Amino acid sequence: MFEDALELAIEVAVVAHAGQRDKIGQPAILHPLAVMHTLRGTNLERIVAVLHDVFEDTDHDIHEVVMHISRGMDVFAMIEVSEALHAITHRDDESTIYLTTCLTTD
Repeated sequence: MFEDALELAIEVAVVAHAGQRDKIGQPAILHPLAVMHTLRGTNLERIVAVLHDVFEDTDHDIHEVVMHISRGMDVFAMIEVSEALHAITHRDDESTIYLTTCLTTD
């Protein structure tokens, strides 16, 4: 279920991270792809995994991306993905709040 949305999320992540490198010089997209591949959960969880750095490393907006990838998703799935991305996205103006959110979010 949600295969189209997962495919679109991967495309968004690849484009968003194009030309970016991580701290050791590897393409930045490798980390979110690796996280996505380690999950044995649902496609919604894989969508969140592959997109988790997009909003920290680029100017992309969570709601715009969720609307873009929403093909085949019902409103409840869209809300679930959006809330999960908000919960795990670290913002520059938060420090301990980010860690607390990550630890307390189901």
